Amino acid sequence: TDGTNILTANASITNVDSIPPSITAAIANNITAIEANINVTSTENSSGIVKYLYRYSNGSLPSTWTEKASAAATIDIPLTNLTQLTAYTFEVKVVDKAGNESAVKQIKFTTLEEPKFKPVIRTGLTPIKWDTSNAIVSTTDLDKDWFDYQNKKWANAQTKDGSMWTWIPRYAYRIIYYSGAVTDNVGSGNIVGYSDNRGLVDANGNPSTTFNRLNGRVEVVFLGANNFKYFNGTEFVGDVRKTGGTDNPKNYVVHPAFSAVRRTGYTKKTDGNFGWNSEIPGFWVAKFEMASGCTSKSNMPSERNMTISNMFTEGEKIATTRQITGADSMLITNTQWGAVAYLTKAMGKEPDINTSYTTASGNYIAYANQSTTGNATGVYDMSGCGWDSVSTYVNYGTLNVAYGKKLLDNKDSKYVDVYADGGGGATQSPNYEANADKYGDAQYEVSISGAGSDAWSGGNSFFPIPSYTTLVRGGRYSTGTAAGVFAFCDAINGQSTDTNGWRRSFHFLTSIQFTLYIHNYYYFTLTYTSRKA
Repeated sequence: TDGTNILTANASITNVDSIPPSITAAIANNITAIEANINVTSTENSSGIVKYLYRYSNGSLPSTWTEKASAAATIDIPLTNLTQLTAYTFEVKVVDKAGNESAVKQIKFTTLEEPKFKPVIRTGLTPIKWDTSNAIVSTTDLDKDWFDYQNKKWANAQTKDGSMWTWIPRYAYRIIYYSGAVTDNVGSGNIVGYSDNRGLVDANGNPSTTFNRLNGRVEVVFLGANNFKYFNGTEFVGDVRKTGGTDNPKNYVVHPAFSAVRRTGYTKKTDGNFGWNSEIPGFWVAKFEMASGCTSKSNMPSERNMTISNMFTEGEKIATTRQITGADSMLITNTQWGAVAYLTKAMGKEPDINTSYTTASGNYIAYANQSTTGNATGVYDMSGCGWDSVSTYVNYGTLNVAYGKKLLDNKDSKYVDVYADGGGGATQSPNYEANADKYGDAQYEVSISGAGSDAWSGGNSFFPIPSYTTLVRGGRYSTGTAAGVFAFCDAINGQSTDTNGWRRSFHFLTSIQFTLYIHNYYYFTLTYTSRKA
C-alpha cells in the first residue's frame, strides 16, 4: 500500500518438506535358530511416512534394499531362513512422501542354536510344556525350554481333542550286564556281558547268551535326525554302524524302532520285517493308555475289551480322527515299547505301578512318579493300569483269524513284530530261546527264561505259546510287583479281555519327489508318499 491505495495480488506458495524422518529404535526380538523379528519405530512430523527400506546379511551387506510399504510409525519386519548360531547385521531406513530418507539405523543379533533331537511337528500338533505351577503352556518347536532329554525332560504335544503325546527321539544304545544288582541304572559287581552292535557277548566280547542278563543297565546316545552320528555332549560325531574304534568306541547299536534297514538280528544283514521307508528322527507315543474314544488323557478309564484287530484298526486312524497332517499311526509295536523302556531305564529310575484302571491313577501331576521320567513330561501307565497289547505275535499258525486278522494281513510289514516258532509247542523256553537274536524290544535282553517273573525288576516274563500267540506289556494293576516297564506276557489269541488295554504311536511319512526333465525344456514333479515300504 502507498498509504492511499490498497494493492492486492495473489501468489502460489508451496510448502516444501525438506526435513527427513528419523528412526528412534530398531530391536531384534523373537530370535530362534532360523528366524528373527525386527521391531522398528520412526518419527515423521511433516508429510508422512510411505515406506521402509532394509537389508541384512551374515557377511557383506547387499547393495540393494528391500522395500516394505507402510505409513505406520512402528512396524515389524520378520526375517526367515536364517542360519543357526550366526551373527547378522541388519540396517533399516525410512522414507517420507517428499522422498526424504532417514539416517540408516544398524543393529546386530545372533541366532540361537537349533534344539538337539528336535521332535517333528506338523499341523494338528501343538507343543506343550509345564510352568512352575504345573499348568500346561502352549509353546513352539523352537522353544529351547521345551525339552531336555539329558535331564529327564521329554517333549510333549497336544492334539485338538486334548490328547497328549510324548516324543521318543532317535537314539543308539548298549546294555551292560553285571554280576551284582543294578539300582537306578547304576551297576555293581563285575561286568559279565554286553548287548550292543556285536550282539550278545560276554565280558571278553565273545558271542554268548549264557551269562546272567538279570542285572543290566542301559546307556543311550542321541543320533542325528536321519544319519548315524551320535551326540557326545557338544557335537555329533562318529558312526554307530561301525564296531569299536574311534567312530563307535562303545559299540552302540541304533535302536531298530528308528531304522530303515530293520535287521532280523544284530549281525544278520538281511532286511527284517519292520524297516521304515527311511531312517526316522523319532516317533510320538500316547502319553497315557488309550481311553474311551481312543484318546490319550489323564484320569480316564483305560480302553479295554477290544480285539487285537480292532486295536490295530483304531491305531491307524490318528491322521483323520486327530487331524494331524501326514501322520502314520499304529498300534504300538513291541519294538517301539522297547524303545520307550530303554530310554526310561537310561534316565535312571523305572516308573511306579499304577494300581488302578484309571490312567495316571487319576492325576498325572500328583502321580508323576508313575511316569517314565518321574515328572509330568514322561509316559504313563507303562507299569500297571491295564496290560498294553502290542502289535506283535509269534508265528505258530494258530493266531485266531477272527480276532487277529489285521496282524495276519500285515505279517512281515513294519507295523507288526513277528516272532519265530521255536518248535517248543506249549513249552515257553525253547520258543523264547529261538528269538534270542531279537534286540531293542526289551524282551530277551532283559530276562533270563521267558517262563516266569524273571524280567528286570522282577517283572513277568512269559513268552507266547501256540494257544496264547499275542503279547502284552507292562502288567495290569493287580499284577503287583510283577508289573513293570519290562514285564511281558503271552495273551490269548487276539480276543478282547477286561485286562488288556492299548496305546498308539505315530511318526511322519516321507515324501519323495522325482523331477523328470524332457529335452531340457520341460519338467514335471511327482510326489509319492507311501505308508508301506
